[in-house]
Amino acid sequence: MSSLSSPSSAYSTLEPPEFKADPEVVSMLVQILTTRHGILHYHGETGELATYQWPTDRHGRKIHPSQFEAYRETHAFRYPSCLCSRDGNYVEASVFERTQGICRGEYIAECATSTCAYMLNVEKFFEKAYVPAVYYPRKWYSCYIFLLLLGNSYFEKIITVFLTIVQNDVAHNATCVISIRR
Repeated sequence: MSSLSSPSSAYSTLEPPEFKADPEVVSMLVQILTTRHGILHYHGETGELATYQWPTDRHGRKIHPSQFEAYRETHAFRYPSCLCSRDGNYVEASVFERTQGICRGEYIAECATSTCAYMLNVEKFFEKAYVPAVYYPRKWYSCYIFLLLLGNSYFEKIITVFLTIVQNDVAHNATCVISIRR
């Protein structure tokens, strides 16, 4: 009877690829994961990590991560940028609810291309008072489209409501453009 041997193929003799981690990226990832004062993301203009500004409604209440997508529809708001932004472009991380594994049921910000290893549990920062937050201005076209959909019969009532919205947004440093054509 012959002695047992391990199977042999072209694939079993391949050397594993050599991986060298970029020390700068590793340092940034450690900072992102260990910070306690807020969410860090890559700031392309400075080339450094910066504190991400959590979105709020116009009354200063923080928006829950489950509402980020809806908030993006009406406000000039972007998700945190991952380390892929190092090439000069703002690359948004994906923000989603984890459905399995660690942090299941919580909202995570993760590199959208799975390239740079950016990953952070953003939900744990939601109720923290020390996390910087800001009201992002409304996108002007969302109000304009709303007026167009209602038609002329409601024009006087709606323009009053619209001006109230604009007035409130301007009070929160928003940029608003009003264009009325007859």
